[in-house]
Amino acid sequence: MLNYGMDVSTIEDANIVAYLKMKGFKATPFIKNGKQKNSRVAWNIEGDISKAVAQYYEDIEVDVYSFVKMLKDVRAEMYNLKQANKN
Repeated sequence: MLNYGMDVSTIEDANIVAYLKMKGFKATPFIKNGKQKNSRVAWNIEGDISKAVAQYYEDIEVDVYSFVKMLKDVRAEMYNLKQANKN
């Protein structure tokens, strides 16, 4: 993947990914270890996420309903990618 002039970070934590997606970052899931039995899913996040990650760890208010909905979407992405990797 070529990203000209764009920061790309790799995150494994689905909670942080859900928060970043809520903040408008583009997250692309991938299998970290290829076709292995216990492979892990990670996400490439485009953009400078440093401020958003710092906010994630601060005591800020977020809409719980929106966060849980986004987390469910992220976990569904993860599950579907793992299922596709099995075949």
